[in-house]
Amino acid sequence: MISVRRTRNVYQSNERWNQIETSEGDCYEWDDASTYIANPPFFTNLGQEADETNPLNNLRVLAKFGDSVTTDHISPAGNIGLQSPAGKYLKDRGLSYKDFNSFGSRRGNHEVMMRGTFGNIRIQNQLTPETTGGYTKLATTGEELSIYDAAMQYQKEQIGTLILTGKDYGMGSSRDWAAKGTNLLGVKAVLAESYERIHRSNLVMMGVIPFEYLPGETAESLGLTGLESYSFEFPTEPAINQIIDVTASGEKDIHFQAKLRFDSEADIAYWKNQGNFTASDNKKNAKGAGIMTNTLTPIIPYIEGDGIGPEIWQATKRLLMRPFLLLTQMIEKLNGLRFLRVKKRLTKQVPGFPMKH
Repeated sequence: MISVRRTRNVYQSNERWNQIETSEGDCYEWDDASTYIANPPFFTNLGQEADETNPLNNLRVLAKFGDSVTTDHISPAGNIGLQSPAGKYLKDRGLSYKDFNSFGSRRGNHEVMMRGTFGNIRIQNQLTPETTGGYTKLATTGEELSIYDAAMQYQKEQIGTLILTGKDYGMGSSRDWAAKGTNLLGVKAVLAESYERIHRSNLVMMGVIPFEYLPGETAESLGLTGLESYSFEFPTEPAINQIIDVTASGEKDIHFQAKLRFDSEADIAYWKNQGNFTASDNKKNAKGAGIMTNTLTPIIPYIEGDGIGPEIWQATKRLLMRPFLLLTQMIEKLNGLRFLRVKKRLTKQVPGFPMKH
């Protein structure tokens, strides 16, 4: 009742708020001039057929990391540096440094967030051991440049990329942009010694394939420098935790195997649909494509009744319904306790209660 009283006149009590101009349409009208909210490209290819060719041939290493790379290393939330790719983008849009704000505040703008991916000032790329921060070495030229600029150059040359890393990759908070940014940089796969559970799942849902070294093997034990070209013998019908043959081609070819970290049928279904944002039957146009939420969870208005695969739909329903089920159970328990207390009080105060039939 307190909440009802406080919100009863919410639409009349703030004249300044009511003066803000809004649109009346069903879809959000994107403002191209905004540096905080931008229309992301995750739905650009909705309705197109999935690429049947193997996307994991001749991959170049975008970055090679050690152990314990956190989601903040991958997608920092702190201040935006003046000379960083994200800072240069904002400066080119007419903003002064004092107005840059933080990555956390601009997480609604993919142009800023993708430029910040792997841009933590403390991240150490082993391809550029003398430089700390988001830098790498371009395999095709040997040039040292920012990871973002290298990723854009690889995409321009239509070269897929790979991340090599150590133990506990993606540890820390489950930051969705750590997977979104990786996807937007064109990374096709990650090869790690082990993963943090949620980040592995997020990578799958963004269409980035997670691989894991076999027990006892590492990049160092296999002699991988990160300057090689990598090809994965990826099947058209992958299986859960399938063992995949890998070839790293450099001065000499290195052949080894890696474990595919698709841990469930839902993971495979996500991959077949190129990630959860394109999880439809890829034969129908998505409804309401002007809407986008800043979350990694599948979006119900897009997929309900649109021919989505049953595995993804069931997994999504379980994910979204669990909080409601828990809340319902909690309310039932509270109501049960309340009834017992009332019954006990009435038994003491009202003669003849409970009535006997």
